[in-house]
Amino acid sequence: MNPVRAASPPLLLACALALLAFTLPPGTSAARRGGGRRVAARVRASAPAVPSLEVQTMGARAAAATDVMRARMREHVARQLRVLVEGRVLNSPHGYLVDGSIDALEIVTSADALEISCSVRLILSARQSGTMLAMTTGQATFKSARRPRPPAGAHLELEVLDNAVRAAGDELISHFALRNAT
Repeated sequence: MNPVRAASPPLLLACALALLAFTLPPGTSAARRGGGRRVAARVRASAPAVPSLEVQTMGARAAAATDVMRARMREHVARQLRVLVEGRVLNSPHGYLVDGSIDALEIVTSADALEISCSVRLILSARQSGTMLAMTTGQATFKSARRPRPPAGAHLELEVLDNAVRAAGDELISHFALRNAT
């Protein structure tokens, strides 16, 4: 059997540098400074960061709007408007804020009919200055000659909300896409 030998300091340093090179994220390099005794990581300048889009908690002016609906609206807006910053349609390095509310939610039931109407508002502003850049609204309505069962009615309210939010978000996206095309 071969006896176990201790590695020499230069070999340990070489192994440490090799390990560091594999563990650093792409775009970084390890540089030896100070006679090989200290190792410093230097990050190279990379492409500019994608501006952020922060979606605030949604409000509700409509008395029938629930916390679940407000949270669902916030998630839907964040997912839909992400294209504005990822596609570099909006490119401020300081980022943007989106605020919104469920302005109206009306549920009208009769003996054999159901009508659900929803309107929402979205406001886009610059994060640093707070300047309002755009405000859009969206509306959606569901009408049925037959009154659905209660669980289906709750599902329909969320679907109408989603369609109203999609309309407001699409209007906001098309506004900035047209503005940047000219």
